[in-house]
Amino acid sequence: MRTVMRTPLIWPTAVRQPANNIYTKKQNPSASNKSGHIADDFYIPAVNLFFVIVSASPFAAVSGHSICVDLIQPSNTLNRPFLLETRIMLKRLLRALQSQSRLFLPAAGLLIFACLGWTYRQQTPLLETPDEPSHFEVINYIAQHNLLPPRSSETRTGPAPTVSEDVPFYYAPPLYYLLAASLVGQVDSQFAQAVIPNPNFGRGIGLNLADGANNKNMYVHTAAQTPPNLAPWAMAMQRVRLLSLAFGLATVLGTWALARQIWPQNWRWQATAVALIVFNPTFLYISNGVTNDSLLIALCTWSFVLMGSLLQSHNPKIGWREWTLALLLGASILTKQTGFILLPPALLVVVVRARQMAWPRRRLWLVVTGGLVVVTAVGGWWYLFNGIVYGDPLALESHRALPPVESIAERLQFSLAQSWGAFKSYWAAFGWATIFVQPLWYAWFVALTVLGLTGWLWRERPSSKIPSILWLAVLLNGGLMLVWLWRTAAPYGRLLFPVIAPLSCLLVLGWQRWLARLRWPDSVGQLAVVLPVAALALLVPFGYLQPAFAPVATPPDRATDYLPLDATFDKQFHLLGYTIAPETLQPGSELTLTLFWRLANSAADPSLIESVIQVAPLNPEAQVTAVSELLGTPRYPAPFWQTGEIIVQQHTLSLAEDAPAPSLYWFDLILVDETTQTRLPVVWQDELLADALLRIGPEPILLDGTAVSSPTNRASYTFGQQIQLNGYDLRPAANEAGLELTLFWQALAQPTADWTVFVHLVDENGSLVAQGDGVPRDGNFPTQWWPTGTHIPDTHRLAGEINCDALSQYRLLLGFYNPVTAERLPVSGASGQLLPNNAVEIQPTCSDGSS
Repeated sequence: MRTVMRTPLIWPTAVRQPANNIYTKKQNPSASNKSGHIADDFYIPAVNLFFVIVSASPFAAVSGHSICVDLIQPSNTLNRPFLLETRIMLKRLLRALQSQSRLFLPAAGLLIFACLGWTYRQQTPLLETPDEPSHFEVINYIAQHNLLPPRSSETRTGPAPTVSEDVPFYYAPPLYYLLAASLVGQVDSQFAQAVIPNPNFGRGIGLNLADGANNKNMYVHTAAQTPPNLAPWAMAMQRVRLLSLAFGLATVLGTWALARQIWPQNWRWQATAVALIVFNPTFLYISNGVTNDSLLIALCTWSFVLMGSLLQSHNPKIGWREWTLALLLGASILTKQTGFILLPPALLVVVVRARQMAWPRRRLWLVVTGGLVVVTAVGGWWYLFNGIVYGDPLALESHRALPPVESIAERLQFSLAQSWGAFKSYWAAFGWATIFVQPLWYAWFVALTVLGLTGWLWRERPSSKIPSILWLAVLLNGGLMLVWLWRTAAPYGRLLFPVIAPLSCLLVLGWQRWLARLRWPDSVGQLAVVLPVAALALLVPFGYLQPAFAPVATPPDRATDYLPLDATFDKQFHLLGYTIAPETLQPGSELTLTLFWRLANSAADPSLIESVIQVAPLNPEAQVTAVSELLGTPRYPAPFWQTGEIIVQQHTLSLAEDAPAPSLYWFDLILVDETTQTRLPVVWQDELLADALLRIGPEPILLDGTAVSSPTNRASYTFGQQIQLNGYDLRPAANEAGLELTLFWQALAQPTADWTVFVHLVDENGSLVAQGDGVPRDGNFPTQWWPTGTHIPDTHRLAGEINCDALSQYRLLLGFYNPVTAERLPVSGASGQLLPNNAVEIQPTCSDGSS
C-alpha cells in the first residue's frame, strides 16, 4: 500500500543520493534521467515516517515539493542507519534550497547599484568626472586611427586639462581604451573644440571649493551635450559611460564572491561588505565616468577572489584558477600602472599554496615562471615598448609633479592636507573634487574607519589566510597613494579603489571584532553601517549633484511661472521675468533671485557678459548686499546660448545682519561686457533706462517678531481697523538739536492705501512748534506693503530748539492722512470711541523719564 503526502510543486530540484539509497525515484517525464538524482516528487518508506514528519515539515513549507511515503512492511534490513540517511538527505535538500535563495543578495546588490548608477549618470554632465576628457581623447584617437597613440612631447597648461586636436596629451596603458574604442566608432573631429574650460579660469577665478552650488564645473556644457541635441562625440561618450557602469557591476559581484569566502555561512555580513561598495557615493560617481579606473577596479576585485579561492582550495593540481589569475594580473597592468600592486599578493598566495599542498620546489618555480610569462605576454609588452622607445617604462613622466621640495615641513603639512582630501574623496566627493557633503558625514566616516581599523588591534587567531593577503594589498596601494600625494596636487580617494573590495571586507571584519568584544548583536553594527551610507547614496544625486550641475537652459513650455518684466539689454538679451524666494525676507537671511532670459539676437562676436546685482532700498547707494556672476553661469555662459531656449539663472544673495528693516528693497541689475568693460543699454516699456540700470522689485524685508523692541511708553490706538499704535519712544536727537520720536505700529490688516504719518508738536495755544510728517521708515516702507501682523518701528525727527525738560508745555498730535486727498484715517482709543480730528493727542514723555 502506498500513501502519499503531497504539497504543490513550486520548482523542480535535483539532490544527490548515495549509491545505495533505498528511496526510489518516481517516474516523471520532467525528472532528471541521471542516476542518483531525484526530481519533482520522491518517496520515503513508511517505516521512517515518524522521523520524516519532523524533518520534512520545514522542507515542504520552504520548497513546496511533494513527499511520497511508501507504506511497506518493515523488515530486518531496514534498521536505524537508514533513519540517519533520511535525515541527512532532507537536511541537504533544505540547505540546497536555502543556498539558492542566497542568490538574492548579489542580484539585489546588482539591481540597486544599476539603479543608483543610472541616477548618478543622469545628474552628471559629460566631462565632469575626473580626467574624463583626457581618457576619451585617447579612446577617440584609437577609434579614428586604429592605432595606439604615441606619447606627446607637449605638456598641458592651465588649471583645466585641455584636449589636443592631434596627439593626445594623456598617455597610459591601453586596455580600457581599446575596449571602449569599439563602442565609439568614427566620431567627428569636433570633440577637441567642444571641450571648453570654465571661463572663470580666464577671469582669474578658481573653482568654488566651499559650500554653495555655483562655479563647481570644470567645463562649459553646451546644447550639444544635452539630449535630444547630442553631438556624435557626446553619444559615444554616453556609451562608454555604460561600459564603465558594467565594470562597476562586475566589481559589486566580485565583492560578494570575496565576502562569501570570508563569511561563508553569514549572508548578513556579506551584505554589509557589499553595501560599502554599492552605496559608496564616490564609487557610484566614478563608475559612471569615462575612466580606466572602472576596469582596473573590477580586474583587481576578481583577482582577489581568485587568490582567496586558491587559498581555500585543497586540490594540489595546477588548474584554471592559477592561469586565470595570471591573465587578470596581466590585464590589470595593461589597464593602469597601479595594477602592479597585485603581483606581491599573488606571489605570496602561490608560495602559501605550495606549502599547503607540499609542492616540490620545481613545481613552485614552474608556476611562478609560467605566471610571469603570461603576465608579461598580456600586459608587460607595453612597458617594454615604453622602455625601449621612450626610456620611460612606467610612463610616469607624462604626469605633472609638484616642484622640488624646498621645505620638508611645508611639504609634509601639504601632504597631510592632501591625505585628508583623499579620505573625503574616497567616501563622498564629486566633480573634480569640488563638491563635498556636509562635515557631519565625514565625521561619521572617520568613526567608521577608525573603528574598523582598530578592531584589528584585538588579537584573534585568524580562521583564514585571506585577510592577510588583503591587508598586504591595501598597504601596498596605500603606500603608493602616499607617494602620489607627496609628488602631486591631486588628492583623489579613487586611487584606493583598486583595493575597495578588500578594504571594505577588512573594515567589516574590524567592526565584527568590536561587536564581539562589546557583546552587542551583529545586527546593530550591520544596520549602523548600511542605513546611513545608503541614505547618503540616495541623497547625493538630488541634494548635491543636481544643484551644482543642473542644466541652465530649458524649453519655453517649462519656464512659465515668473513675474513678467519684458526688458531687453543691448537688443541681445531679453529678460522675461523673475522670482524671489523665500517669500518672507529678514536681515541676515539668504535669498534666491531667479532670472528668466532668452536670446533675442545673436552677436557676430559674442563676449562674456557679467551680471551685477545689488540689493538696496529707495536710495541705490545704501545697498545691503551684491553679487557679480557670469550671465548664464559658468556652466552655460551667454556666448553659447541658442535661440529658442529659456535660460534660468539663480543668484544667491545673503542679506546683511544690520540691513535696515522693515523696509522695501530693490534689485538693481546691470550687465557689463567684459571685453569692452561697458554697460549694456537696457530698454524697458519702450524707454531707455538711465545709467543702464534696471530696478527689479520692490520686495519687503521684515523684522523677526522677536527682534522688535517694546516701547517705553505704551499706548493702544486703532486707525481704520487696519493699523494699531502700541506705544512710542521719545529721545533727544543723536547729533543735532531736537527730538526723535519712534512709533511702534502693528498691521492689523494689510492697509488699502499708502498713508502718510503726521507728527505735530504743539504748544498750549495749539501753535505748531515742530513737525515730523513722512512716509513710514523714511519713505522706505509705505503702509500698503505692510503684511498683516507685521510690527513696524517708525522714527520721525522733530527739529528745533526743544528738549525733554520742556515737554510739559507741549502736546503731540499724530495720525495718518492720504497725501493725495489730505483725508485723515479715523482713529479710536482703547474703548473704541473715535477721537476728535482723527488724531491721537499725547502728553509727551521722554524715554528716560523727563517731561
